[in-house]
Amino acid sequence: MVNDKKGVLLQCVKVDIVGNKISDCVYALYDNGSERTFLRKGISEKLGLRVVGSEKLNIYSFGARKPRSQVCRKVEVKLRNILDGREVVIEALEIEEISRASIRVPDWDVCVEMEKRGLALTFDVEDLSRNCQISLLVGADYYWDLVKGFQRLNSSLVAVETVLGWSLQGRCDELTESILVNFVISERELVSAEARLFWELESLGIRGDGIDTGLNEQDILKEFDESIQFVDNRYCVKLPWKEGMQEKLGTNRQVALRRFNGLVERFKRDPELYREYGEVINGYLEEGIVERCTSERLADESSFYLPHHAVVRDDKVSSRLRIVFDGASHAEGQYSLNDCLNTGPNLYPNLFELLIKFRENAVTYIADIRQAFLQILIDAEDRPFTRFFWKEDLNSDKLTVLNFTRVLFGLTPSPYLLAATLKYHFEKNIDLFPETCESLLKSFWVDDLVGGADDVEQALKTTTESVKILKDAGMILRKWQTNSKELREDWKKVGIETHEDKTTLARGGVPTKVLGLAWDPDKDIIFFDVSKLMNILASGCSTKRFLLQILGRIFDPIGFLGPFIVRLKLILQELWAADIDWDDKLPSSLDYKWQLWCSELKDLHCVKIPRYYLSDFNLCEFISFDVHSFSDASLAAYGTVLYLREVTRNGKIIVNFLCSKSRVAPLKSLTLPRLELLGCLLSARLAEQVSKCLKFEASCYFWTDSSICTYWIKGKADDYKPFVKNRVKEIQRLSERGNWSHCPGKENPADLLSRGIPASNLAKSSLWWHGPPWLSKPSEFWPCKIVIESPMGNLELRKEFQTVSQNKCVVYDSQFVFDLNKYSDLNKVLVITTLVKRFVNKLRKLPTEVGPCSAAELLEAEQDWIKFEQNLVYSSELERIKSGKQISKNSSLYKLAPYLDDNNVLRITAQLPKNRILENPPFTVTGIDFTGPVIIRSGKESNQKSYITLFTCAVTRALHLELTTDMTTKHFILSLRRFLARRGNCKVIISDNAKSFKATDNILREFAKILVDVDLKKFVGIHEITWQFIPPHAPWWGGFYERLMRSIKEPLRKILGRASLSFEEMTTILAEVELVLNHRPLTYTSNDLDEPLPLTPAHFLFPGQENLSYPVHFLEIFTNQPSTKENLTRRVVYQTKLLRHIWGKWKNNYLMQLRIIS
Repeated sequence: MVNDKKGVLLQCVKVDIVGNKISDCVYALYDNGSERTFLRKGISEKLGLRVVGSEKLNIYSFGARKPRSQVCRKVEVKLRNILDGREVVIEALEIEEISRASIRVPDWDVCVEMEKRGLALTFDVEDLSRNCQISLLVGADYYWDLVKGFQRLNSSLVAVETVLGWSLQGRCDELTESILVNFVISERELVSAEARLFWELESLGIRGDGIDTGLNEQDILKEFDESIQFVDNRYCVKLPWKEGMQEKLGTNRQVALRRFNGLVERFKRDPELYREYGEVINGYLEEGIVERCTSERLADESSFYLPHHAVVRDDKVSSRLRIVFDGASHAEGQYSLNDCLNTGPNLYPNLFELLIKFRENAVTYIADIRQAFLQILIDAEDRPFTRFFWKEDLNSDKLTVLNFTRVLFGLTPSPYLLAATLKYHFEKNIDLFPETCESLLKSFWVDDLVGGADDVEQALKTTTESVKILKDAGMILRKWQTNSKELREDWKKVGIETHEDKTTLARGGVPTKVLGLAWDPDKDIIFFDVSKLMNILASGCSTKRFLLQILGRIFDPIGFLGPFIVRLKLILQELWAADIDWDDKLPSSLDYKWQLWCSELKDLHCVKIPRYYLSDFNLCEFISFDVHSFSDASLAAYGTVLYLREVTRNGKIIVNFLCSKSRVAPLKSLTLPRLELLGCLLSARLAEQVSKCLKFEASCYFWTDSSICTYWIKGKADDYKPFVKNRVKEIQRLSERGNWSHCPGKENPADLLSRGIPASNLAKSSLWWHGPPWLSKPSEFWPCKIVIESPMGNLELRKEFQTVSQNKCVVYDSQFVFDLNKYSDLNKVLVITTLVKRFVNKLRKLPTEVGPCSAAELLEAEQDWIKFEQNLVYSSELERIKSGKQISKNSSLYKLAPYLDDNNVLRITAQLPKNRILENPPFTVTGIDFTGPVIIRSGKESNQKSYITLFTCAVTRALHLELTTDMTTKHFILSLRRFLARRGNCKVIISDNAKSFKATDNILREFAKILVDVDLKKFVGIHEITWQFIPPHAPWWGGFYERLMRSIKEPLRKILGRASLSFEEMTTILAEVELVLNHRPLTYTSNDLDEPLPLTPAHFLFPGQENLSYPVHFLEIFTNQPSTKENLTRRVVYQTKLLRHIWGKWKNNYLMQLRIIS
């Protein structure tokens, strides 16, 4: 089964399976490509279906080459249409699982459109949020018994009528224009919502938040203040209607009624759900939250009916079932209630600020308002727009119409109305309780209260007054929790309702949540409960959509887990860069990274963070506070991490993690210095936001291991190009230039954000949780604040078109600190250099190593000497490269493309492949390719195609040609045998990914068995051949043999023309072409007769031929000499010298020429 990303629907219905005593609603898929009907075994056993027999089947699954034998029980299945109650009995075979994939169901608007056409589908709104797993697969044995007919809706979508209800099959992209929109965005909205939530959390603390009160919003606030009333010990508010929209709102009665009828059918299938639903509705009636509509009021046309459904959460103890009202519902072409209401301004404090404040008090407490929305009355004129249907008796046809008297959950302005009411009430009582009301204005997030105090006495006073203040507004604060046992006892004495937490981490239950963070009040620690996430991972699949869903479910706005989460961000970015579709499987390389990340997720239970970042001290015991912000970047990611450094009166220094933020590097390539600058900007923004959150004054210090960025930030922003200029200006606006310093890269905790680490390492990383060791020491132990001017930084300077006159005096000393010529031991030189550098660093009061010289120091010393020597020899080249200019064409380095590495060492471009530069006999490393076809005359009137096999030596460029009658593996092996017999054994064969070559590669393992010749069989058995294929779609990797193809084709075309040769004639022609090409020059050919002849491949194939240009005295030993022992010995010596001479010429002339060309 395949989940198609293009809106393809499979023929699926929802159906009741009736058992002996109970029934169960399942999803059934019609599949006439299956011979038999299958039912999931778990359903059969749950319902106790009658077994009528068994069958042994050979099951062919998709993509499998062989069938899987299985004995399946046959059961009798009674199916019932969930809409009209019609029943049908079939037989099905039990199977453990039909498919792990979820079936795609039509969007709700599609269901509504189908019902308008009289083709009601069996799905309801709850199906949209479920994983719809197939439990019944109806095969061809019952398919046409159940299918009654079909209607073609358009060219790509068909409605199929079955006994069990209507279903859709095909591409749902043209049903109606409205459905087109809904279907196109139905999946994307889920993804975009998850992405939007994740990036909103990621942006907390580094972008502007808070109340955005534009002109329209100011009017809304003013209207609210003028219309709010206090009635019957409650506040009463008006709905914030958009101007002129109330008159345009329809009733939505038919849509609400249709959806309620679907809910009633669900109640009939699940009486327990109806009972719980009814308890909630009756509770609303008893408390006056809703009221019945009289017949007189029902005649009022100005009304709106709200559909509703249940959301059941088993993890909730007190309120397992919650009724959700759909304010976005509307009839086709009509407005919804939410469309006609203003959302209102955001009056809540910054979530990031609340979470930072949650950690700053020695005593902290949380609570929430009981049914907060429902404690605020709605003005009587607006109540008709909150009507909904209900049935007090499920077996009766009578419908009850109710409407709300209070603000309800499901309307877009509800959060605003609650926040505005609380704000109004706190400001009204600020004269009576100034401190408490000021605290409450900053401590509520919707209905959750998060507060704290420096001691128990202050906390008791604030919480007691808070209860009284909210009670005066008709609201009850409940579920009080605190980290202080003393405060808990005091609450009981004054009658404050405490929440006895029986589900803390230590007891293994559902953890207490504070604005989404898991908190253990007893131990006063923040931790991460990943049990739900692990369950989701176990049932998910490796797709880009699923990765984004997982990323969106990790709630970490503070950035505790930054180094671990950044790895998942990088995987997701690689998927975007690779243009992987939402539901495609991950490539193997990324899937490995993803699976590795998932395997480490369980280790997050080891991450436990103390909530209070001032340790066991009270605020009055500290004399100073500093915020230290570290930033770093790699080519993959950049980030910042902040620490709070506190100094007590007795001199103790405490450093604790505050927060962090990370970003993946943009897909558009940026230089590392620019990425480092982005990290610095992130650091300045986050520090500025944190400084506002803290209740005490704190100095901000900034650290980066980028000398270039330090140079930029301390410089004049206008001197640089726009990218650097704009960011440096913002950094200088948010921070003091003098507070930016350079720190060693190994001691920069932000480095963990730029590359990521496993969760197990994160839990025990002192560098991450407490910063570098020197931060816990007095400031004299900190790295020195030195501004280092960097040549790389000058590359960002803005070009000035001015005429200037400058005198420059450059002095290059011919000696280093000491005379290198006095030493013959390189290691001794490096040790002395290291000791001298240590001495200099000590004079400069820089951190200095002690003890034996480390490997890193010796390497640095070696690089210093290399740079010193390069500066002596290539000073002009270095100067031009550093200034970003092209080096002179007269330089000996010009053709070698020199560049500076990260250590400012001069380097040249990549080396030639190893296989091309090793001195080996010809054809030790061989490239193979086919060309053709060429037409061969096989008879008087018949022709056939033949092909040329090319064998090329990768080192000497010699070639060997073989003619084969076709491109099959059999004939290729024969040509390979002829080649090995004539040219000797080769160690490595390089070829394209052609089909024949791949097949031959497999045959080589059994090559010794295939060969008939005993000697050759023994030869191949002893000397194994390694076969290498060049990457697919990359023919340039085989350039050393591809180029020779052209050299073969051109002479053949000129020689043959349209002539038709026999096989023997063509073989002769190829041998002569081979001879000519093996005498082609590899090195420079001079017109001077006194110059030696150029080097050719024939020199290596036939050493000692007289047509080669070598000293005459070498050839004299072969003139009229008898074959004596002495002469033969001299001949061997000669051959050795000759080959040495040839290889020397090959290395000095040919190889160096190749290097320059590359």
